[in-house]
Amino acid sequence: MSVRRSIGFLIALCFVVASDNLQAQLCVTPDPPPPTIWSFLGIPQAVTHFKDATANRFGKLPFLERKPPLKALADPSLLESDVPALKAAAEIKAAEDLKPQKIKAVRYLAQIGCGCYDKDGKVTQALLAAMEDPTEEVRLAAIKAMSSAAKSEYCEYCKQKSCCSEKMTEQLAKIAYERDESGCFLEPSERVRKAAEQALWICCPSYGEPEEADPGPGRIEGGEGPGAIEGDQPSVLEDPPTPAVDGDQQARRSSRAIPSIFDNATVTSAISDKARPRDDDAESEADSGAVVLVNYEENRAQVRLLEDEIAAEPGSKVLVYQPQQGKYVLIGHLEVIDVVNGAANVRPVGNLNLSVLARGAVVVLP
Repeated sequence: MSVRRSIGFLIALCFVVASDNLQAQLCVTPDPPPPTIWSFLGIPQAVTHFKDATANRFGKLPFLERKPPLKALADPSLLESDVPALKAAAEIKAAEDLKPQKIKAVRYLAQIGCGCYDKDGKVTQALLAAMEDPTEEVRLAAIKAMSSAAKSEYCEYCKQKSCCSEKMTEQLAKIAYERDESGCFLEPSERVRKAAEQALWICCPSYGEPEEADPGPGRIEGGEGPGAIEGDQPSVLEDPPTPAVDGDQQARRSSRAIPSIFDNATVTSAISDKARPRDDDAESEADSGAVVLVNYEENRAQVRLLEDEIAAEPGSKVLVYQPQQGKYVLIGHLEVIDVVNGAANVRPVGNLNLSVLARGAVVVLP
């Protein structure tokens, strides 16, 4: 009986050892096959050499010659090629292959922010360069990452302000609105332009929640005549009115001059020529502007005055004219929420619906 138990124990032990050896063999990378007697004698090498020497001996059968293996598009040796197509393809493929790495980098830079690590401007320059990257996904990721960082106001590590600087807002405005000489957007991607618009709203927010406006009995405070907000027929003008400017008002404007975050090229691209005031009086442009942003979800818009000297005050009312068939139609009134760097955030007054308001509408200070 004891002999049978001993035999059974030995058999079980053998199975365990065999299974362990099998598992160890499966985990080890197999060695390359050993050379055969034919390769040792050089027969395959001789056949290859004979074929290369005789396939196109007299140059009449070039298609029989062996061709070199194809290289990868981004092979480093192709970067030094004298063939323009090979070199260009290698450079572009190498840049496209870096797309995930670029997106990862810009997200990290936006998370760090433009505070303590941006004393020499390297973070800002890196984000600006990413917004002009040839790859659309990189440009979109850079704008979205900067928007996310701007929403939190401070970076996670050094508690410094986000990257909503003057250079950054100018670049965002250029991406969102600027056109080339043929009238096409400089930024070809529509979703990148929309992301830039949203980033501008985040970088130039309203100070506090807007209060409810009292439209009154269809009149503007301090103005004469009924407005277009109580169901009256809209007034049609050949040109927007030119307000009178006295010396005291002009002096107040000069004392409140605020540097603009949008250059003239940006405003020119965002505003149609038809929507501009056509009065020859230079002072009329200081009291007029144009709508450059419309946020239908938040029911507000952003107005850029045509001059850096601005006279709009928070709480003041402005007239808004929409160009229609060569004429300007008064469609309602807007109330100024605040003024940030030459751009005024406004909201509709009364029954004015922003759905009828488009970029390029003329705004006139009464």
